[in-house]
Amino acid sequence: MIRKTFLPTAGVAAGVTALTLALTAPASADLTTRCVGEGGAVTVPGDLVVPAGRTCSLEGTVVEGNVRVGRDADLIVVDGTFRGNVRVLANAYLDATDTDVAGRVVARDAYGTYLDGTSLGDHLINRLDADSEYPGFVLAADVTAAADLRVLGGELFVEDSDVAGGVIARGSLYADLYRTFVDGGLRSVRNELGSVVCDVAIQGDSRITGNSFGVQLGGDGPLDECTAGSYWGGTVEVLNNSDGVAIDDNIVNGDLVLNNNDLIALLGDGNLVRGDVIGDFGSLDDAPAAALAAPNARAATPQAADRGESLEDLVDARRGVATKEAAAAGDAF
Repeated sequence: MIRKTFLPTAGVAAGVTALTLALTAPASADLTTRCVGEGGAVTVPGDLVVPAGRTCSLEGTVVEGNVRVGRDADLIVVDGTFRGNVRVLANAYLDATDTDVAGRVVARDAYGTYLDGTSLGDHLINRLDADSEYPGFVLAADVTAAADLRVLGGELFVEDSDVAGGVIARGSLYADLYRTFVDGGLRSVRNELGSVVCDVAIQGDSRITGNSFGVQLGGDGPLDECTAGSYWGGTVEVLNNSDGVAIDDNIVNGDLVLNNNDLIALLGDGNLVRGDVIGDFGSLDDAPAAALAAPNARAATPQAADRGESLEDLVDARRGVATKEAAAAGDAF
């Protein structure tokens, strides 16, 4: 029998080659996994999305791609690993405990971001719209961050953490740091309720300017009790703040610059400034009690000592509802 031989044209050959490549391409290419409910110790090969208004609760989960928490959605993760970036959308909530995030975390007009025992491989950026109805907070405890923490609106409360970059809070409600190491500098700018910096080491130059309600750097003061002082590796500029500035029990390796603060900045006897003290200041020890109490007396929001607890209340409320919703939704994968 004579067999006919078929010689493929160039177009057919290209099609066969394309089909072969498609069949052998990595299964994870352009793969997005939708997460609603509870997920366990599995590996998600691509991106993970929590749809708008839904809840995802993960434990021991590895996500190879990026993570997106949709509008009004919740993501709770314990002992997770995220190889990419995390985006948190409007009124969405991220709750990460003992979790590693290799990329950056970006929250825009979010309800809040809670991090506990979590490591960040890139920047954390929190932006809250000026007319937002959401809290937009960042509550970070025992966090290791390889880059900046940037909060542009909302609330920032950091404790027991290690930040390899800088801490920037601008146009926010407040920026408070407790028992934290910052390899860069602190920028606290135009925050409505000022800043408390207690028992920290900040290596770079710092600028605290344009804040209201009050600023407390170092030891025990009018805004909160603080049992230990702070170390500043560079120059510290404290400028144009209103409603009082109290500075005590600090070691400042550079200059301490105090200009245009109203009320005048008050210094305690426990400061050691290796550079120059520049600007106008008075004695914290000689200040009348009424002047020290003035910021707290005018505040309609929680005092500095209560800020962390207030954020924990917000976390507990949102997490409690989200956990129930995730359990009711069943298995996510």
